[in-house]
Amino acid sequence: MSKLIQRIERLGKDAPAPMGFGAAARRQPMPTMVLLAATAEPEAVANANGVALDGVIFRGDGADAAAASQAMQSMPDVPWGAQVNTLAADDVTALVQAGADFVSLTGLTSSLDALHDEDVGKLLVIPVDLKEEHAHSLEVMPVDAVVYADAVASPLTLEVLMHLATARCEIGRPFLLPVHGALTAWELECLRDIGVEGVVADLETTDAEGLKALSEAIRGLPRRKSRGDSGSPIVPRVSSRPQHQHDDDDDDFDPDDPDDLP
Repeated sequence: MSKLIQRIERLGKDAPAPMGFGAAARRQPMPTMVLLAATAEPEAVANANGVALDGVIFRGDGADAAAASQAMQSMPDVPWGAQVNTLAADDVTALVQAGADFVSLTGLTSSLDALHDEDVGKLLVIPVDLKEEHAHSLEVMPVDAVVYADAVASPLTLEVLMHLATARCEIGRPFLLPVHGALTAWELECLRDIGVEGVVADLETTDAEGLKALSEAIRGLPRRKSRGDSGSPIVPRVSSRPQHQHDDDDDDFDPDDPDDLP
């Protein structure tokens, strides 16, 4: 399986405790979000050296797999992939031979044969105006995660969060969100709590300090609270639909009217 997809699937799960004396003290909780970087220029990866990344996406249909592989030699433990519009089976073979761990698709014209390799992660870039029925169908499609097409930047607003939450709740796959620049820890926590599994930082708009701040904020996020921890009462939802109408004879019955008595 793809290393990136494995990292996403392990989010929030406790790592196995190490053996030996003092094991409990050395046990570290797993992060609750992943952090990826994206760039069209392989040399820009140098800005991410020393940052705890979970993946790197090289954009552009003309992405040079050899150049990408060369750029990632300084981060051998970080999985990388190429973002393309259309993919053929031969393209996947070439990417895997170069060391790619996953692919990111911006279109829907790739052949199904290209998506057959279970060891390669498949990301799909989804548009903002994705139809509801198409969003629901992603759960049974041969893709592992989705990437939202529009990037966000700080300061995030309640309106932006509401639109993202609406899009997220329609999709039954892990949801990655592109970002420009750094986000605050509170903004990341709000995104995590609506179901965003990770953010994709643009290396053209996020400098090394911003990338490091994102990484540290993600790894410092508190564990997600369960709904039972909030202490807020559950208010039953009142339906806006009209109540069932009784028969006309029942609606006209008046117990004080002698004519209505049996």
